[in-house]
Parts: sequence; C-alpha cells; structure tokens
Amino acid sequence: MKKNCVRYLILIVMGLIILAPFFYAVIVSFESAEDTLAFPPVFVPGKIYIKSYLEAFRTAPLVIFIINSFVVTIGYHRAGYNVQSCRICICLFRISV
Repeated sequence: MKKNCVRYLILIVMGLIILAPFFYAVIVSFESAEDTLAFPPVFVPGKIYIKSYLEAFRTAPLVIFIINSFVVTIGYHRAGYNVQSCRICICLFRISV
C-alpha cells in the first residue's frame, strides 16, 4: 500500500513538472507585453489581455491552419497510418479550399 502511494506521488510530481511549461505558456499568452517582460516575472496576470489573439487571427489564417491539422490528423488516422492515403486526404483538402 505504501509502495503504491509513493509511486503515485512520484508520478504526480513528474506530471506537474512536465505540464508546468505548458501551463506557464498559456498564462503568459494572456499577459500584456509589459507583464511578459517585467522583472521580477509576473506569474498571474492582473488583467487578461486577449488583443494578441485577435491580432494573430487577423494577420494569419490560423483557422485554415487548425482545420488543416484536423484534416491531416483524421486522414492519417483513418488511413491506418498509410502515408499515401494521408497525402490523398491533404490534396483533397487543398482542392476544397
């Protein structure tokens, strides 16, 4: 019993260490440029800043990129990891756009 508790504790700590950069990236993405470059670093933004996301969607075709990733993933999965079928799926998507 105690051996399992130690094992789960180690797994939880390792999981938090692995996921910490992802959570930090998500938090920083909602900060303003001043908060991002502040010293000492601000880990919890005082104000949520979404202008960066709006600007990114306005300047780049991110929706097309997301749809493309979805189509490639589904095509790759449905093809049974057959690369040739995945290429056909990508070509069909490019024709439809």
